[in-house]
Amino acid sequence: MLEPPLNIGFAVENVLRDTGTIPELQALESLTLGMFGSDGIVIFDTKARLLAYRGFTKLKPAEANGGARRRAYYALCEKVGHGLGAAFFQSQDGASSLKMAQAVSGLEKGTRNFGYHVPCGNAWTCRHQ
Repeated sequence: MLEPPLNIGFAVENVLRDTGTIPELQALESLTLGMFGSDGIVIFDTKARLLAYRGFTKLKPAEANGGARRRAYYALCEKVGHGLGAAFFQSQDGASSLKMAQAVSGLEKGTRNFGYHVPCGNAWTCRHQ
C-alpha cells in the first residue's frame, strides 16, 4: 500500500486550475506507467487514487487459460460488484479487457474487451474495433 496514495484525480484537477502544474502531472504519469509495467496488480479507488501496486491474488489452479495476468484477472472478476468496482486486464501483446460493477462516464456496466475476446463470467462482452 502506498501511504499516502498517489492522487491522480487531484493532479488532473490542479492542471485544469493551473497549467503550471503540468510537469507534476507528467511526473505522476511516468511513475504510474512504471507501476503498470511491473508484475502484479495495480489498485485504484473510485476517486482515481493509486493505492497499491505489485499486488498479488490467490489463484485457483489453472481454471483459466493463459498466463498469470489473465488468471489474476479472472480471479478479480469474481470480486467485481462484491467490494471491487472494476477489474482491468492488459496483456503485454496489447489485448485488454475491463469488467465494471456499475456504469461510469458513459460506459455501461459489464465487460469490455479490446483487441480480442477474453470472456469474464456471464457478463456480456464486446470488441473494440
